[in-house]
Amino acid sequence: MSNIKSFKETYSVIEEIGSGGQGTTFKCGDPSSEQSWVAVKVLHKQNDDERRSRLRRETVAVETLSHPNIPKLLDSNSEFWEDKNYKLFLATEFIHGSTLAAFDLSLLSWEQKLAMILKICEVVDYCHSRSIVHRDIKPDNIILRADVAEDPVLLDFGLSFNSEIDETDFKTPEDQHLGNRFMILPELKVGEEEKRDSKTDVTCLTGIFFYVLTGEQPTVLADGQERKPHQREKAKAVIDTFPQHQKDLINSIFDIGFNPSVEKRWQSVRALMGEINNLAQSKANPMETPEELLAYIHSVAERPASQDIRDTQELLGEASKKVLDAEKKIVAQLGKDWVGSMAVGGASGKYGGEGYDNQHAIANRLNGKVFYTYRKIFTTGNELVVISLVENARGEKFTQEVLRQPIAGEKNWDTMEKRLTRHYLHIIANELSS
Repeated sequence: MSNIKSFKETYSVIEEIGSGGQGTTFKCGDPSSEQSWVAVKVLHKQNDDERRSRLRRETVAVETLSHPNIPKLLDSNSEFWEDKNYKLFLATEFIHGSTLAAFDLSLLSWEQKLAMILKICEVVDYCHSRSIVHRDIKPDNIILRADVAEDPVLLDFGLSFNSEIDETDFKTPEDQHLGNRFMILPELKVGEEEKRDSKTDVTCLTGIFFYVLTGEQPTVLADGQERKPHQREKAKAVIDTFPQHQKDLINSIFDIGFNPSVEKRWQSVRALMGEINNLAQSKANPMETPEELLAYIHSVAERPASQDIRDTQELLGEASKKVLDAEKKIVAQLGKDWVGSMAVGGASGKYGGEGYDNQHAIANRLNGKVFYTYRKIFTTGNELVVISLVENARGEKFTQEVLRQPIAGEKNWDTMEKRLTRHYLHIIANELSS
């Protein structure tokens, strides 16, 4: 877009308007543009290859998107991200208004709060439909244009991920923690393999709704007393002021949205929006007869959110069965001296905190060699992923991704079985030869 080596060659700084881990944003004048003011983000660590590639990814993300509630890209020199003679910057339209973090939420009515969160959801859903996961949704990254609640603008795509772009140059390091202090999620912590899940955005949207409703930051999914954000004293006091029919729905939204397990949270933006719309339209419950109560219960089961969770659980169950079937075949191929079993109790849930299932064992009855196997099976919003972990008797761990395929369409279970077989046999053969 631009081949200038420093933004100051074109733009005149009026004031600094924000600073974060990635860069500093300035309100600038642009004599050459019809835009009287522009927002220019300048990279902090200009010699850091990973930071430079991240700004390039942000530019590509904003350039890909065209939505009235996402700032328009005006200029950038990030295409020269590999040339450190260029001081990288990104210029977008300047949005007048307060951030959600600075806005006085007490000024908003119930209807305005719901309209605002639904609009923010709509913007994120649009991003997901373009294969872009934001990964840093927080009140500081939302501006209410002209301080109008119904016109929120989503900012800062510096941590975004585009599943349609080759991540060879732009891959997030495994030792980097993503996210923000507004909401710290376990799947974004250092060491986790999967930091590209669109459901993380959905969880952050649940956190934004919680913030708008209660004025409190969710921070963590469970505090020191294992309480979810809506179960803590200040937030609970606010939620308890709502009529019972609204209170029940609010608690239900947060019960699901703040579940420690990604697979048990809201699976899509549209599922969350559907529940918020149900809340907006809810009325005091006149149900009295068993027939009326059953009709309501059945209607809940037919909601899109319920179907999303049901479909995901069925897919995960099918994948789990395929892995177990493949393991049985591997044991049979090893020969008559080998047996497989599932451990119960003790260390069976050793890696449960990392998302793996219970421990299985493959053992040789003659030489006493034992290998413990675990598997992590999850969806990222648009992909099904299966990761195998094998541990030998010395506690050495070996992990291997054996499947990553789109959720839609037929799954190549044969390829998964071949990769799993190779993973197991390689470890067992090496152990026997040592």
